[in-house]
Amino acid sequence: MRNKGIYIFTLIISLSLFAACGKTEKEGRQVIEKEEKTIIVIDDTKDAVYEDIAIEKIKVYEGMKGFEWVNDEEIIVGKENKELYSKVDGHVSAIMRNLYLYDVETKEEKIFTDKSQYQEYPIVSPDRKHILYVNMLENKGTGYIVDMDGKIKVKISLPYVQEFTEAKWVNNDEIIIPFMGSHFHFVNVDGTTRKIENAEDHMIQYAFKVNDKVYYKTYDKKMKVYDINMKEKILFEDNVTGFYLSPDKKELILSKHLVKEQKDSLILTDLNGKNKEILVEGRFIYGVNWSPDGTKLAYMLNKGSNGDVGFYIMDMKNKIQSFVSTEYFGYGAPIWSPSGKKIMINMDKQENEQVVDTVHILTFK
Repeated sequence: MRNKGIYIFTLIISLSLFAACGKTEKEGRQVIEKEEKTIIVIDDTKDAVYEDIAIEKIKVYEGMKGFEWVNDEEIIVGKENKELYSKVDGHVSAIMRNLYLYDVETKEEKIFTDKSQYQEYPIVSPDRKHILYVNMLENKGTGYIVDMDGKIKVKISLPYVQEFTEAKWVNNDEIIIPFMGSHFHFVNVDGTTRKIENAEDHMIQYAFKVNDKVYYKTYDKKMKVYDINMKEKILFEDNVTGFYLSPDKKELILSKHLVKEQKDSLILTDLNGKNKEILVEGRFIYGVNWSPDGTKLAYMLNKGSNGDVGFYIMDMKNKIQSFVSTEYFGYGAPIWSPSGKKIMINMDKQENEQVVDTVHILTFK
């Protein structure tokens, strides 16, 4: 049985990367031992560790999965609803959840719509006024755009529920969704829709729209650009496993995997594919996420060569990389709060032979 309760644990961790305390494990490393845990700080010139980053505290919330920040105090979370399993014939491997607005300081919560829906894949609009989510029990997946009070604004039906997992907000009012593998589907909060049909011959995985161009990736790892006015597409880059638009929509981070070299890389480029700069290389990189102001980049990295794995943050102005922790590698992607002062990471743990959802919120000094 899953524990419905929410338990809050607070780890107050004061990190000074200049700290004289601690012992040297090997060249380039320092181990700081606190009562709650041991934190390894990498401090070698090769990795150019950023010396000013510090974690002030970590709060752990059990019994929920975190999806999005609404503000620095409220997050969108999913909590298991065991009553939903009776609505499905056969075995359900997924955890069936309801979505809540949860205050991380007061622990107050408010459910969106009602408990009869199995709600997944929420994404919050840039102005934090609307949420897209999917009711997985309705027609094998029906999307809804609601306001922050849960009032339904738009209902969206798509052929495949997987398409909702690739939905992105274009701006405060419009969402872009890959449709039927070859189309782009646009949905506005006022209920109007439009499509760009037959834009691609291969399966579109996900897409962003910037001005009159749509940047997208296909399942064969080709990143392309579709010009809406010219109705033409061009190849932007090969071997792309992901791409991440900067908050000001002026730059892209490309995630590439080179099979022969058995390594991943993160590459910074402009929207024309020029001025490329390799930021990070390693055996495996995932969870890439820009801070809201575009000054930092969070990601999980397995360097491969010496076995170092962990959660890193890069200062995008001087391209200096900061090691944060080994604890979070292998779990969820880091999610920035609107202020950029907090990061949320989903983890899970085994309890009585069951998996328990857990949210960790890191507050930086």
